[in-house]
Amino acid sequence: MRILIYSVAFFLISLNLSGGVKTEVKGGGPSAENVVTYKGPKARIAVGRFKVKAAKANREIGEGLRDMLIDALFRTNRFIVLEKGESLRELEEEFEFGKEGWTKKPLKKGTFETADIIVVGAITAFEPDYKGSGGGGIFIPLPWKFGGGINIKKKEAYIAATIRLIDVRTRRIIKSVKVEGYASQHKVGIAGGGIPGKIVLGAGFSKYKNTPMEKAVMAMIENAVNEIVKGVPSEYYRYLANGKKKEEEEEIIGGESLFKPGNKVVFEEDFSKYGIGDIPENWDTGDTSVEVAKYKGEKWLRFLSDGKVFYGLDIPENFSLEFKIYLPSSETVASIIFDGSEISIGGEGRKISYNGRVVKKSVDEKINKISFMKKDGIVRIFLNGRKIYQLKIKEEKKREKGLSFSADGIDTEKRRECLITDIKLCGYK
Repeated sequence: MRILIYSVAFFLISLNLSGGVKTEVKGGGPSAENVVTYKGPKARIAVGRFKVKAAKANREIGEGLRDMLIDALFRTNRFIVLEKGESLRELEEEFEFGKEGWTKKPLKKGTFETADIIVVGAITAFEPDYKGSGGGGIFIPLPWKFGGGINIKKKEAYIAATIRLIDVRTRRIIKSVKVEGYASQHKVGIAGGGIPGKIVLGAGFSKYKNTPMEKAVMAMIENAVNEIVKGVPSEYYRYLANGKKKEEEEEIIGGESLFKPGNKVVFEEDFSKYGIGDIPENWDTGDTSVEVAKYKGEKWLRFLSDGKVFYGLDIPENFSLEFKIYLPSSETVASIIFDGSEISIGGEGRKISYNGRVVKKSVDEKINKISFMKKDGIVRIFLNGRKIYQLKIKEEKKREKGLSFSADGIDTEKRRECLITDIKLCGYK
């Protein structure tokens, strides 16, 4: 019996000792280390002050957390991190040197960059000794000493904060999320080691070096970076490493580059009124097998076999036409015929053609929005909001009624799909 008790005691002691230090990070997405290899466009961001609402934290803790987050965001290589707050006063002093004649070439106004997004936050929980040496321990009685035993004490640290991403221009909140860091250190009268990493502890945290709180705050910083990376919309990543906008060096803006839909809706269909598996009304499907399906939260017209569907209506002389198409395989080709014109997408590279002429050699995305304008004798075609083709009509073709969509190469078992939705036909007054 004693051997069994000793074995159990030894197992429990070993379990607590071998536990070492564990860190729990809540939240998904890429890790802070993985995003360091990022080399794409950047977003301009600044970090504001962190309010301190936790009883056991102070202002210095808030300032230290802000400094650590700035360092971590900079290391991701995804952001142009801009300084704000008290540090700007030191920059202003440099401008004063120029104004007072101390420098040969005074600094000019208008050179500061501005952030598109500001990160603000509040520390809502700060427990450097979460369980405390008197809580959460394990007591193992030893049979050779009446009333005696080993008291295995456990120390845990916990920190939590709420962070918000705010669009500077509109003041709209882009994202609000709670981030947490937790670390535990099981011990029998011994302390754990330090934490590996590149982020230096900020002001107010130095006394927690080599303790569970250091590990907890590192966990929370990584969690916060992950949430910020996920939370910044793709359109904010619009700057090159030199601070210039991508389009300032890469894009040439031409006339009528932006799609302008007609101001009178003639026909609109997003299939939202149908149930999954329904065959939409008023569409002539002929021998083609179709159904309404749901994908990425939207309802779509789905082709189950090769063929064509037709919707009869009158098309204005000057009009715009929009539709969204999902075409995951280059072995599938889809076409839309309207008003004597045909736009097709698919085949090698998922190319786009207009009346048999290739206007876009390849399309990377599987879901694309095609927009068409016919106005004042000029035809314009847009892909995801960007103009890809323009043509002046020399001779008017025989005008036809209705819209027809066709698909070729359908095999749903091999993911050769064709989905259509968000169809909208408008006339120009």
